[in-house]
Amino acid sequence: TLALQVVVSYVIADISNLAMKWPLQGDRPYWMDPAVRQFGHNTCEVGFGMPSGHVQVTVAVYALLVVAIRKRWFGALVAGVVGLTALSRVHMGAHTPLQVSCGALAGAAIAFLVTRLSPVIKPWAAREFGSMARVGWAVVAVAAAACVIAAECEALTASGIDIYASVGKATAACVEGVGKSVSSARGVARDCGALVGAAVGRSLALVLRPKHTLVSAAAAMDANRRLDFGWGRALVGAISAWVALQVVNAGADVFQSNGHVLFRRALDAGETEWLSVVSNVVKYTLLLAIGTGLVPAFLASPRSSLLSESDLSVHEREKAAMSGTN
Repeated sequence: TLALQVVVSYVIADISNLAMKWPLQGDRPYWMDPAVRQFGHNTCEVGFGMPSGHVQVTVAVYALLVVAIRKRWFGALVAGVVGLTALSRVHMGAHTPLQVSCGALAGAAIAFLVTRLSPVIKPWAAREFGSMARVGWAVVAVAAAACVIAAECEALTASGIDIYASVGKATAACVEGVGKSVSSARGVARDCGALVGAAVGRSLALVLRPKHTLVSAAAAMDANRRLDFGWGRALVGAISAWVALQVVNAGADVFQSNGHVLFRRALDAGETEWLSVVSNVVKYTLLLAIGTGLVPAFLASPRSSLLSESDLSVHEREKAAMSGTN
């Protein structure tokens, strides 16, 4: 459930950051002052700067983890990470202090919103919700988000606001040249794929999770000793996950780079943006499905399927207590 909350917070933070940057159109420091030191492509980003997307997403994600873990040392660690992220963005000339501060406030607001939405997210992550319904609602959510972004784009363009004016400013200001052109569609596609992939992954994890089997306490202890794969199982799972993720990444990059050759009859010269969009949706759907579904299912020890009679009695007492409080 926490993994789904983190993904939801990330997606909301990333899409809302784009939605705010278009109308606010904040200039980056290296656009305003040629004397600002540049650090190559780390400085020369082509999107607008208000608010800082790096800081907004970082706060939105890590604030949820702080609320969930509730350890002072972890809170201090997250505060350090956020602080260093904000300082690095200012030091590299990519953002002003006001922009990173606004990003932090927006991220905190999104984390608070997601925590308030936990009564909705938790049932969505539950087994009883159903796999098809879970994925279906994820698709509806990303379709709605894409429609909102498209509507905002059309409204701003109709009012005479150039949402891609930042590209010209960045190109003129960057000493070493910009790394790549901005593509809002690819970013939204990445976010949509991430949310759908997380829903698919949660469904896979629930389907592949071992079912509980009631055994005696002695049998459970003996089975747990025999089924204890320890670090070996974790290492195999980690390596398998890494290989799978690399294969997905490589396949998506090849498709994105050479897809126009495969579909040259259906495309006019240079009109390959939709390939990148499709590639990002598929890529991040697979990545999140593997990361949140197959990997946890593989790493789950078979011992989790064994419940002794004493374990079951404790489980039933806790369940009865929760029902009583409700």
